[in-house]
Amino acid sequence: MIDAEAIQFWNQTKPSNRGRPRWFSDSTIVMALMVKRVFSTLLRGM
Repeated sequence: MIDAEAIQFWNQTKPSNRGRPRWFSDSTIVMALMVKRVFSTLLRGM
């Protein structure tokens, strides 16, 4: 089960400038990789 604290850090604030790269927290990246592994999906499909 996904922890409520992990969900809180999942959302990122919208960038103020166009074209600005997005920065994600380490916990967000770890959660994405775990979901990828559990469901055998591509990251693009998420």
